[in-house]
Amino acid sequence: MKKLLTLVLCLFALNSVFGQSTANYTFSSVTNGSLIDMSTGTTDLLATGTYYDDDASTVANIGFGFYFMGVPYTQFSVNSNGQMRLGGTAIAGGSQSPAAGMAKIAPISGDNAIRETGKVHYKVTGTSPNQVLVVEWKDLRVNYSSATETGIYCQIQALLYESTGVIEFRYGRMYNMSTSAQTRGIYFSSGVSAGQIGQITTINTTPTYNTTATSLTTTSFPASSDMINLNSLADGSRTIFTFTPAVAIPADPTSLTFTDIALNTITPNWVDNSTNEVCFLVTRATDAAFTQDVVVTLVSSTTTATTGTAYSLPQTGLTPGTLYYYKIQATSEGNGSTGLTGSQATPAAVPMHGVYTINNTLPTTTPMVHDNTGNFASFTDAINYMNPNGISDDVYFYVSMDQVFTEDCPPITISGTAANTITFQAMGSGANPVIRPTGTTGSYDAGIDINGGDYITFIGIDISIATGSDVEFGYLIRNAAASDGATHNYIGGCKVTLNRANTSSKGIYQYRAVTAADTNGANSYNIYDGVTIENSYMGVYVYGSSSYPDKGCVVQGCTVGAATANDIGGGSSTTNGIRASYQSGITISWNTVRNVSSSTTTYGIYLENGQGTNNIFANKVYSVGTTSTTTSVVYGLRTDINSTYTVNVFNNMVSDLTHGRTTASSTQVIRAMAVGVSGTGTGNFVYNSVLLTEDAFPSSTAMYIAGGTANLANNIFANMSTAGATSKRYCIYRSSGTILSDYNDLYIDNAGTNNFTGYYTADQATLANWQTASGNMDLHSIAVDPTFVSNTDLHTTNQALNGAGTPISGITIDIDTDPRDPVTPDMGADENLAPPAFTCTAPVPGNTMASANSLCAGQPSILTLENVISGTGLSYQWQSSLDNITYADIPNAIDTFYVANLTENTWFQCVVTCQNGPSTGTSTPVQVTFANSILTTTPASRCGVGTVSLEATATPGATINWYDAVADTLMGSGSPWTTPVIDATTTFNVSAEIPASGVVLGNGAQTTSSYQSPFYHLYGGLKTQFLILESELTAAGFAPGDLNTLGINVVSPGITYDSLKINMGPTAVTALTSTFETGLSNVYAVPAASFTTGINTFTFDIPFNWDGTSNIIIEFCWSNNNGGGTGATMKNDPTTFVAEAYQRTDNVLPSVICANPTAYGTLSYRPQFFMNYTPICAGARVPVIATVSTAPAITLTADQTVCNNSAAQIDVTSTPGDYDSFVWTPETFLFTDALCTTPYTAGASAATVYAKTTTDTIITYTCTANNSVNQCSNVATTEVTILPGAPVASASPSEICVSGATTITVDPAVGYGDATFQWQNSTDNVTFTDITGANGISYTTPTITSTTYYKLLVILNSITCTESNVLTVTVNNPQVVSTTPGSRCGVGTVDLTAVVSTGADAVWYASATGGSPLYTGSPFTTPVISTNTDYYVAASMGGTSYVLGAPNTSISAYLDSQTITTSGINFDILAPGVVINTIDVYPTAAVGSPFTITVKQGTTTVATYSGTTTVQGSEVSPVAETVPVNFVLPVGTGYKVTMSTNPGMIRNDEGDAFPYTIPGVISLTSSTLSGYYYNFYNWQISTGCLSARTLVTATVTTAPAITLNATPDTICEGTSTTLEVTSVNDPNYTYTWLPATTPATGATVTANPVQNTTYVVSALDNSGGTYNGCANSASVDIVVKPAPTGVTASASSNNICLGSSIDLFADADNDTLITVLVNEGFETMPTPPVGWTFINAGTGNPWGYYSTAHTGSFSLAYGYSSTSPADAWAITGPIAMTAGTTYDFSFWYEVASDYYPEKLKVTVGNDATVLAQTTTLWDNNGDTALFNSTWEQAQITFVPTTSGTYYFGFNCYSNADMFRLYVDDVEISSTTIIPATYSWTSLPAEFTSNLQNPTGITPSAAGSIVYTVSAVNSINCSSTASTTVVVDDCTGVEENNDGVTVDVVPNPSNGLFYITVDGINESSVMNIYSVTGQVVYSEVVNNNGWVNKRVDMSNFPKGIYFLRISNDNITHSKKIIVE
Repeated sequence: MKKLLTLVLCLFALNSVFGQSTANYTFSSVTNGSLIDMSTGTTDLLATGTYYDDDASTVANIGFGFYFMGVPYTQFSVNSNGQMRLGGTAIAGGSQSPAAGMAKIAPISGDNAIRETGKVHYKVTGTSPNQVLVVEWKDLRVNYSSATETGIYCQIQALLYESTGVIEFRYGRMYNMSTSAQTRGIYFSSGVSAGQIGQITTINTTPTYNTTATSLTTTSFPASSDMINLNSLADGSRTIFTFTPAVAIPADPTSLTFTDIALNTITPNWVDNSTNEVCFLVTRATDAAFTQDVVVTLVSSTTTATTGTAYSLPQTGLTPGTLYYYKIQATSEGNGSTGLTGSQATPAAVPMHGVYTINNTLPTTTPMVHDNTGNFASFTDAINYMNPNGISDDVYFYVSMDQVFTEDCPPITISGTAANTITFQAMGSGANPVIRPTGTTGSYDAGIDINGGDYITFIGIDISIATGSDVEFGYLIRNAAASDGATHNYIGGCKVTLNRANTSSKGIYQYRAVTAADTNGANSYNIYDGVTIENSYMGVYVYGSSSYPDKGCVVQGCTVGAATANDIGGGSSTTNGIRASYQSGITISWNTVRNVSSSTTTYGIYLENGQGTNNIFANKVYSVGTTSTTTSVVYGLRTDINSTYTVNVFNNMVSDLTHGRTTASSTQVIRAMAVGVSGTGTGNFVYNSVLLTEDAFPSSTAMYIAGGTANLANNIFANMSTAGATSKRYCIYRSSGTILSDYNDLYIDNAGTNNFTGYYTADQATLANWQTASGNMDLHSIAVDPTFVSNTDLHTTNQALNGAGTPISGITIDIDTDPRDPVTPDMGADENLAPPAFTCTAPVPGNTMASANSLCAGQPSILTLENVISGTGLSYQWQSSLDNITYADIPNAIDTFYVANLTENTWFQCVVTCQNGPSTGTSTPVQVTFANSILTTTPASRCGVGTVSLEATATPGATINWYDAVADTLMGSGSPWTTPVIDATTTFNVSAEIPASGVVLGNGAQTTSSYQSPFYHLYGGLKTQFLILESELTAAGFAPGDLNTLGINVVSPGITYDSLKINMGPTAVTALTSTFETGLSNVYAVPAASFTTGINTFTFDIPFNWDGTSNIIIEFCWSNNNGGGTGATMKNDPTTFVAEAYQRTDNVLPSVICANPTAYGTLSYRPQFFMNYTPICAGARVPVIATVSTAPAITLTADQTVCNNSAAQIDVTSTPGDYDSFVWTPETFLFTDALCTTPYTAGASAATVYAKTTTDTIITYTCTANNSVNQCSNVATTEVTILPGAPVASASPSEICVSGATTITVDPAVGYGDATFQWQNSTDNVTFTDITGANGISYTTPTITSTTYYKLLVILNSITCTESNVLTVTVNNPQVVSTTPGSRCGVGTVDLTAVVSTGADAVWYASATGGSPLYTGSPFTTPVISTNTDYYVAASMGGTSYVLGAPNTSISAYLDSQTITTSGINFDILAPGVVINTIDVYPTAAVGSPFTITVKQGTTTVATYSGTTTVQGSEVSPVAETVPVNFVLPVGTGYKVTMSTNPGMIRNDEGDAFPYTIPGVISLTSSTLSGYYYNFYNWQISTGCLSARTLVTATVTTAPAITLNATPDTICEGTSTTLEVTSVNDPNYTYTWLPATTPATGATVTANPVQNTTYVVSALDNSGGTYNGCANSASVDIVVKPAPTGVTASASSNNICLGSSIDLFADADNDTLITVLVNEGFETMPTPPVGWTFINAGTGNPWGYYSTAHTGSFSLAYGYSSTSPADAWAITGPIAMTAGTTYDFSFWYEVASDYYPEKLKVTVGNDATVLAQTTTLWDNNGDTALFNSTWEQAQITFVPTTSGTYYFGFNCYSNADMFRLYVDDVEISSTTIIPATYSWTSLPAEFTSNLQNPTGITPSAAGSIVYTVSAVNSINCSSTASTTVVVDDCTGVEENNDGVTVDVVPNPSNGLFYITVDGINESSVMNIYSVTGQVVYSEVVNNNGWVNKRVDMSNFPKGIYFLRISNDNITHSKKIIVE
C-alpha cells in the first residue's frame, strides 16, 4: 500500500534548536508593482457566494516543493482572515497570529472576513523549476462583519516561489471598513520564539522588518479609511513586500553508512559537507523512487558554518527483512541539496517456539537457540526478541524464583492465538519473581504493557515499583488500534505494589487507548485472577469503548487493598477498588475490596455503562469511605446499566462505609448498593448482605435506586447508623425508576424521627408504611436485626433469617460456596443450614371474600381470606371452578390474595397448607359473576350463502350487543339479530351491556406526553389550568348542577405524582393568559396519585356546582420535589382558543408551585375530559354459531374483456332442479337480449345476460341462485372489462432538446383486461409503422434527434379495438447563426447582437456556464462596463412550465419560524435547460430584512439570490413572498438549496411528501432533516432548449490613463492643497472637478476642503482624434485634520516705553484622547476571549455562551444548575493602569426571565484568580438581584491608587434553579487630556519663544510690535492669534527734523521737572507712563508754538518714567527719572 507521510517530528516545536531563523531572510519593498491577473485559470479554496468568517479551506497541493525555514512543503491551506498554513494539517478558521509548531504565511493578521462577492483562490504560474504559487484573498473585509452592505474591500495576494523560497505579499485596494480603528500585522512564522517570526513592525513609507520578537506587532489603521501605505488603486502603484532567504544551495552530505542494524532498527550516519545548512532532511522509503512508506525526519545542524561533523539518526519500529532506502539532504531556509542516497536491509525474523527461561544470573543466549535451552537475562530482552520475530508455536518463558528484575519493559505488541499461546510463568520454589520498573516522569509507565497482544498469560510475576519511581500501572492491557484490541489474556497469582501518592496509579488497567471502531478493537475475554493490589490509587480499572464495549472479561479472586487503612486512594480525586466501564457481560466475583478512601467520591466496586448481561457476586467490600465534608458520595457497590441490559448482583457483603461530614446532610452520601444513578437497565439484586454503621451526620441508604428497574429479593439491608437530628437513614431509597421488591430483611436500628425503612415518593417510617406506599411490595419481607458477626464480617447468627427467603433460579450456593436450601433459602449472602422451625398449625381460612361479586367486563375482583392465619411455614394456592365442583389450580396464584379478572362467571377458593404435618385447609368458595349476563342463546343455520337470524336473552335492563368473534367489532344490537351475508359457518359473540353515561368533552384526537398533559414530568412539579367554555358544556349536554367525578384518558401511566390537588372555579375569561386564574376551590386532594391505562376517574371530595352560565377553570397541581421523571401520556384535543396555562419547576415543594401566580406558557390544547362519567358495563361475551351448509354449485361465464361499446354474453350454469331463479347485481349496463336493446330489470330472473357500455370500466357481476322450496342459495361472480374508448397519450418530456428519449403514457393506464398493445411511430404524421417490442401500456423511446409522432393501438383477439390520439414529441435544435460584437471607448454600455435559428430566442449570459440570464432578445445592451467584457449568447427554443414542491404551508398544522442557515431541500436536475423561475417563501422578520438563497452542489456554491422581505407573516398567519430566483442549473445530482442568510422563515415540522418529481425534468429528493419541509414552496419550473453558448466580446478601448496627485493629501483645517492631473493624452483631455475647486476646470487646481473630501476629476476627449469620446476619471482622498480651537494671545501691557518689558499669554482648547483597553463582545465563544480566564469556584455551572446578544451573535451567559448555586467567574486579561487616572468601565446585562432573578457582581484585583478579586465595584446594580429581562447598561468608574496590572472579574452567584444571565459588550477605556504646544514670533522679527506664556520680553526699538502665537495640537495642525504692543521712546531732549524740540530739566530729579516744548504748531497730548505702561500723568497742551510746563512728581515712586508728546503728525518720547 502506498503511504505518503510528511514529517514525523513536531517540526516547529524543534525549531529553537535548529539553525533556521527569519533573520536569514532579507526584506525589500516597492510601491510601483502590479497584481497577478487572477481572472482566469484559478481554483477556488473558499468560493464566491458565501460569507466566510473564521472559515478555513481544506488542504490543497502547492504544485511543487517549497522550502520554508529549511523544511520542504507540498501542501497548504488558507482561512478567511488572510492567513496561510503550510503542511498537511488544515489551518484553523479563527487563526490570526503566529502559533507554536505552525508554518504560517500571513499577508495580513487579525479577525477579517470574505464577503459573499469575494473568494480565496489560487493558481500556479510558470514552469518547473521556476513555478510560482499565487494565492489571492478577494473582497476581504477589515474588520469582520456579516451585515449586508455595499463596501470597499481588500485584495491581497501571497506568492511562493519555487527553487528560491521567496515569499511575496502584494496589496491592491486596502480599506478599513470598520467604524473603529483596527490593528493589523504582516508576518510569516514557524513558531513563537525569537527568530521564528518575521514581521513588518512599522507599516509606513519605509517599512521595518523585525525578526527578534516573540509575538505579533501591529499597526493601527483609522476607521472607515484607506489603509495608508498598503492601499493602491491601480497596477503600477501596488505595494509589494518581498522576503528572500539565503539563495546558496547547501552541498550534499557525504559518507553515508549504516550501523545498529537489527530486526527493526537501523542507524544511518553521514558527514556534513556544507557551510550554510540549517538542518538535515532524512527521508526513508521502501522503494528507490521514494514513493512507498515515506517517513521524513529533521535533524538539527549543530555546525552550520563548518564541515566534517558526523551525524546519525537511530531508526526504530522497522519491519524485519525489509530493504530501506535513505536520502540525506542539507537544507537552508529556502532550498535544499539534491541528496545523498543509500540503502540498507533489516535481517529476517526467526519465529520463537517452545520453552525459554528468564534468569538474570545468566546472559542472554546469543544467537538465540530454540531448543528449549535459550535464556534471556531480562524481560526486556525477551520482549524485544519476541516482538519482531513472532512465534510459530506455543511459547513458554519460565522465570526464576526469588529474582528481582529492575527494568522498564517495552510494550508487548506480538499476539498469540488459541493454538499458539504465550506464557510467562514463575517456575520453581521460593518467592515470586518481581519486576521493579523505574518509570519516566510525566509519562504513563507500566510494569508489563500488553499493547494489542492476544493470548498472553502471566502467572506469578509480581510487580513492585522502585522506591521514588513514577510508575502508573502494574499491568497495562490496551488496544493498539481502533480494530486491534488485546484479547484472551490472563494475569494471575501475583501481587502488584505501587505508590498511591501518584493519583494516576492503577494496579491493573485495561484501557481503551484508541476508541474501538469495531468489535476487534475492544479488549475482550481477559481474565484477572487472584491478583493482590496494594498501595495504589486505584485497584482494577477496565475501561472500554461505548459503541464497541469490551466483552466477557473476568475479575475474580483479587484482593484490592492491604489490611492497613486507606491503602487504596487517599487523595483528592475519585478512587475505586474495582471499576468496569463500557463492559459487556463482565464477571466480578470472589474479590475482597477494602481500605479504599479519598476526599471525594469513592467506589468499592463500580460497574459503569454496562451492556449485555453482567454478573457481580460473592464479593466482600468493606472499609470504604471519603473524608469529604460536602456531598461527595461513598458507594460500596454501584451499577449503572444501559437501557435493555442487565446486571445480576448476588451473594455480596458490603459494610463499614464511612463519610467525613461534620454537619447534617440531606443527600444520601452513603449508598451501600446503587442502581440506575446513570442508566435505565435492569438490576437483579438478590442474596446480598449490607450493614451501615456510620455516625449521625451523613444521610445514608443501604440500597439506592435512581432509574431503570431494580428487582430485590432475599437481601439483608440493615442500616444501624447513629440517629441524627436532620440527616436521614434508609434501608431502601427509591428516587425514581421501577422497583420490584419482596422477601428482604429491612432493618433500621436507632429508631428516631429520621430513620426510615424506605423512601417511595416520601419517607416511609415502618415496613408497613413502605408496603402501602410502594403498592404492596415487600409483603413477605421482615424487619429483624440480622446479628452479623462484626461490622466487616456479615455472616449471620439470627435464626429468624433461616428459610425466610424465596428460591431464586440458578443461584444454588452462598458466598462461602455452601449450598442454598432449594425451597426455603435464607436471606442474605450467608446461607445458615439449620432447618427453619415452622410455627404454623392446621389452617382454618374461613370464607373466601371478594371485593366485588358482581363485575363489569375488565373490572377485577380482589379475593382474600376471612381469617388471618398466623405462623411460619404457610403456603397458599388459589383455585377456580365454573361449576363449583371441579377446581383447578390457578398458575402463580400463591399469595394470601388473588386478583381475579373474569372471562365468565367463576367460583374461587384457596387451599392453605402448613408445612408442619403438613396439614391443609380450604376456604369456603365464592362465586364472582358479571353484573350483566347473557342468559340464553339460540343459534341458527341455513343452506348456502345468505343471512342467519340469531337470538339471545339477557338480564333485565341490559342491551344485547353482537360482536364479530375475530375482529371484536360491534356488529349490531337486539334479539333476534340478522347476520351479514355469510358463506361459511361463523361464530359471533353476544354480550349483555349497560351503556356508558355522562359527558365526554373532546374526541381524544391526539396523544401527548408534553405540556398538553397535566402530568408531564420533564420538571419536578407542574401546575396547569384548563378552560372549558359554557358553550362547550351546553353543546355536550352537561346540565347545571353538581360535577362529582372527572376522568382523563391515559395512554401511558408514568410514575406516581405527589400531593395532587384539583381545584375548580367559575370564570368569565374566554382565553387563558400568563397569569393564573384565582378564586378556585379545592375539590380533590391525595398524597400521591398513580394511574392505569385507560380512563382514570377522580371522585371529588367536594362536588363542584356549575351554574349553567359560567365558564369553568380546572386546575391540576402536584410536585415530586425532584428534577423530573417519566410523565403520563394522555389523550387530548386542540382548541380554537387558549385553553391551557402551565408552570413547571424543579425541586420545590407542592405548596410552592401551587402558589405560583404566573404561568410559564400557554397552549391551545386540553385533555379529553370525562364528566360524571360511568363507563360501559359489559358481561362476558358468549359465542353463538351461525351454521352454513354447502349449497349446490353454480358457474358463470369466465372473466372476459370486450371492446368499448361491444356486448359481453354471461351465462349461468347449474344442475337442473337445484335452483329456480337467478338474480343479477348490479344491473348496471345489463341487457336480456343479444342486441342489447332490453335492459335487465333488477330482481328479475335470467339465465343469460349481456353487458354493454361506452364507459370504460371493470364490473364484477354477481349472480344469486335461489331455491324457493328449500330456501337454499348460492352466489357466483364474473368480471367484465370494458376497454377504454379513446385512451389519451402524453409524453414527459414532450419537447426534447437536440436529442434524447421520452416516456409516453396513456390515460387511463388500467382497465384493459386481456387486451394487448402495439405502439406505432411516424416521421410525417401520415405513415405509421409498428415499433418492434413496444407492446406495453407505456413506451420509453430510444434517443431521437428529430420530431416524431406516436400512437397506441389497443388490440383484442387480433382486432384493434381502439387507438390513442397522435402524440407529437418535438425535438428542438436551436442554433446561434452569427454574432456581432460591439465596442466603445471608456466606461459605458455596449450593444451586442446575435442572429439565431428560426423560432428561437437569443438569451444572454455573463458566463460560459451557469448563472442566470441577463437578457432575452437582440440587440443586448450591456451594463456600464469599464474593461473588455465577455458575454455569451445561446439560442433558446420551446419550453414547458411546471409547478413543484409543497404548494404552501398548509401541508401540516405544525409550523415554526426558524433562522437556520444550513438546512434546506436536496434536489436533482434531470434535463438540460431547466430554469427555477420563482420560489415562494414565508418571512416572519420585519419587511426589509435581507435574505440570501444559495444553491450548492457538494461544497461548491453554484447560484445565489439576495433580496429583502416584502411581507411579514407569522406561524399563525403565514404570508407568501414570491422570489424571482431564475436559477439556471446544469444536469446534475446532489444540489441543495438553503436560506444562507435567514432573518426568519417558516418551515413545516411535518407533512412533507418527498420526493416531489417532474419525471425527466427535476426531482426534489428530500429535506436535509427528515420529517421537516424547509422554507421553499410552490416552485415554478420551466424548461427549454438551449444551444451551446457563443462568446461575444464587448470591447472597451481603455481610455488613456490619468494620474492624479494631491500636494499634500493630508492638510490641516483652513489650509489648501494643489490638485494636479496629467495624462499621455494631454492636451486632448479636458478636466472637470467635483466638488468645486479653484478654478473648476483645468489640469491644476486648488482645493480648500473643510472636512475629509474625495475629489474626482473627470477627463473627456472631444478632440476628434484617436481617443475621441474616451472618458476617464480618478479620485483622491484629502484628509482634513482639525486645527486647534479657542486660541488666544494677550500681553501684560499693550503700550510701553522703550526699555520696558512685557509678559505674553496664550491659551487653546486641549485635545481629548480616548484609549479603549477592553472591547469584548464574546463573538469567539465557545472559545474564550484571548487572555480571559474562566473559573468555576462552586458546584454549579461555569460561564458559557448563548445566542441572546446585545450586539453580534453571542453573549457571555450563565445557564442555571437545578441543584447548586452559581459561583462562576470570568476574569479579563491583564490591563496596565496608571495611578490617579480615571477609567470608564461599562457592560450590558440581561436576565432570561424576570421570574428567575440572577445575581452578578463586578470585581477588580491584581491577578486572574478568585482570591485576588478583592474589591467589588458593582453588585446587582445596588439591588438584591437582577430582574431586568431587557438589556441594561452598567457604567462604572475606577481610579487606581497605584500603577500596575489589574484584572476585572464578572462573578455570577445566582441561586440554584434560576434560568440564564447574559453579559455582553464589555468596554474599559481611559481618557487622556493632551494640551497644545505653543510658539511665539514677532513682527518686526526680533522675538521667538516655545513657551506658552513667555515673560520679561523687552522690545529693542520703539514702534508697534505684533506678537503672534501658533498653537499646535496632537495631530500637528495649528491655529494662530496675535496681540499688538506699542513701544515709545521715552528719553530726555529729543530733536527730530520736524522742528520740534523737547527739553526736560533737571533730569534726573527728586520729582520736580520743567518741560519745554518748542516748535509745536497744533494741540497735542502730553502723557507720562510708568514702566508697566500705565498712564500716571496726562495733559493737553495748546498749539501756540511753544510750551513750558512745571510737573511735580515728588509723590511718585522712584524709578523710570516715559514722557510722550504726540498729535496726528508728530510723536516725541523722553525717558525721565525720579530719584
